[in-house]
Parts: sequence; structure tokens; C-alpha cells
Amino acid sequence: MVGAKKNGQKMLILGEAKTSISRREISRFQKIVKRVAQLEDISLNHICQVIVAHNVLPNIEKYVREQGIHLYWSYDL
Repeated sequence: MVGAKKNGQKMLILGEAKTSISRREISRFQKIVKRVAQLEDISLNHICQVIVAHNVLPNIEKYVREQGIHLYWSYDL
């Protein structure tokens, strides 16, 4: 978890790194994000969600992006 500011607003960057991801792991990650939002008393709109993965199936990649999560390929970093 990293703190930042955007336009004077408190932002959090939450991320996870995996070899590969599934819908189940995405759901688990989003539950963590919601819990952190509650604990930090911050809107979900002020949390940047990031997943770094090595192998992602095309349908999972689409799902991740539909959820508003930023996806990065580990070998591109």
C-alpha cells in the first residue's frame, strides 16, 4: 500500500503480484481493497488497484480491465 495525492485528494495505491490470476483471486483482491477503504476511511474512487502478473488468459485480462484494475505484465516492467 502506497499513499499519494491527486488534486489534493488522498489516494492509495494497492497492488498484488502473481504468476497468474483467476476471477477468484481478483474477487479476493477486491475484498481486501474494500476493507482497506473502510479502515482508511477513503472512497473506493481514491484507490488505484494494480495487479502485476506474468500469465493472464485473454478472458481474465478483459475481466480485470472491466473491474477498473490496472494490469501490468511482469516481463514488461
